[in-house]
Amino acid sequence: RDLKRGDIVIVNDNYDRYKGELHVILKDMPNDGKKNVVGHLPEQEMILLEYLDPWNTFGFMK
Repeated sequence: RDLKRGDIVIVNDNYDRYKGELHVILKDMPNDGKKNVVGHLPEQEMILLEYLDPWNTFGFMK
């Protein structure tokens, strides 16, 4: 399926340079087959995406 804003994906072996990386999708885009969707942010947490910038690192806290 296409990737939707808020999807959590892991880059797969089809993308050698970034394989194994965890990414958060910031805008809707077609799935090129190089990313596997492993989750999605709950609607009430989507506001957090406003604080992420492309190519910057982030972390998860309990």
